[in-house]
Amino acid sequence: MEPTTIFLLVCVIVLIYLVYHSYTYNASLLMSSITPANVETKLTPPIPATGTYAGSDCTFSIWVNMNDWNSMYGYYKNIISYGKTINICFGKTVNEVIVSLLTQGDANSNSSYEVKSVLHSVPFQKWVHMAFSVSGKTLDSYMNGKLVNTQLINGQMQKPNANDVITIGGKNAKPTDSCSSSNLESESKMGCSPYSNNVSSPSDNTNPGFSGWVKQFQYWPSGTDPQTIWNIYQQSNGSDMFANFFGNYGLTIALTNNGVTQNSISI
Repeated sequence: MEPTTIFLLVCVIVLIYLVYHSYTYNASLLMSSITPANVETKLTPPIPATGTYAGSDCTFSIWVNMNDWNSMYGYYKNIISYGKTINICFGKTVNEVIVSLLTQGDANSNSSYEVKSVLHSVPFQKWVHMAFSVSGKTLDSYMNGKLVNTQLINGQMQKPNANDVITIGGKNAKPTDSCSSSNLESESKMGCSPYSNNVSSPSDNTNPGFSGWVKQFQYWPSGTDPQTIWNIYQQSNGSDMFANFFGNYGLTIALTNNGVTQNSISI
């Protein structure tokens, strides 16, 4: 191989490296393999270098495959819960994903739950990518890489404790249910939260899991923009991120001598 060709190849490798790092994100892949969702999996999130959480902003990304809606019908079915701070679950009887946040208002207000139905008509028996990003007073919800809605948070989501764990899925067992109504709004007014089927105050997740699987769960302690979520979806979906990055454009690197091209490589 000619020296000029070797030089150009090195330039291409360096360019790809730089593009890759500008295209990725600061996330922790806490679960990569396909895992049954009716088995409770507890994960320890990474602690920042300071040893404490600087704020309540966070992002969750996960692939979900709901296999049988009749399993645990009439109960909230846990997808993700993080200590006493946030719970993401399938609804009791309606095909929807609900997010419950533990929030804190001003110094004179008490903690309270916000219950939000954020994703509707989730496809069954196929892999679906979901992502949820909390940034300041906003909650962004995504499905298959696309922003579904943005909702305001009253007050601010409480900071997680340093020893809180993230629970994926749940045990294959029905809890004792004290919330008789299947209506989301009335349950919220009753003090019943999708955070737990059998309590009306913050607690660790007690919801069962669901019939299906989860994979490629990622978490990071910061909010995220729509482009990053789209990149995550494209990468984990097996799409060529460089093809998406360059689109219809091409790139040619040429080595010239006095204005005359000696060698070139196109990508």
